[in-house]
Amino acid sequence: MKKSYVALIAIGAALAITPAAKADTYYYTYSSQAVDASGMLSATEIGSTGVYEVTAGTININFGNGDMTGVLDPNPNGASPYNANLVCGYCGNIDDLLYPSSNSPAISNNAGGMLLDYYGLLFTVNGQYGYTNIWAGDNNGYGTLYSTSGGWDAYGGGTFTISTTPEPGSLLLLGTGLLGLAFAAFRKAKSSLHS
Repeated sequence: MKKSYVALIAIGAALAITPAAKADTYYYTYSSQAVDASGMLSATEIGSTGVYEVTAGTININFGNGDMTGVLDPNPNGASPYNANLVCGYCGNIDDLLYPSSNSPAISNNAGGMLLDYYGLLFTVNGQYGYTNIWAGDNNGYGTLYSTSGGWDAYGGGTFTISTTPEPGSLLLLGTGLLGLAFAAFRKAKSSLHS
């Protein structure tokens, strides 16, 4: 019986002091004067490069014509930015890559060091626009802000931010809670032995 309490304490301590693993879920917001968007991205790191391929995602976006929702387009090109997207001819090159450390390279543009590159993310949306795209730079890939498009209309000068979940503090709270439970169970067992 005593061994199980020690094991619980050990597990709780390990959770409390272990740093959080690299998150592969990101919540994002995009904001410009004309367009606001938010959603979630699921991404997998490509090797140990710090570059993540976005494998799934959602978007809630308003182009001024009401709110629209959508999902990440199943991009047939994966991480190859040099081939045009096969399902959205006017969207250009799409690579669905995310750079969580803001280390996006400057690929045929000068918008390096950002969370996305010029090839950006493509979503299939419900509503007036069949697709929307978010990418780094303006229509020509220049500048250090982000742009988005809906149908044929492009909007520049936006900001794109991400946050991770779970936060490291949540894991610390979980570990502390397990330690507390293990300690309470240990005291209860100890007091019942002396009764």
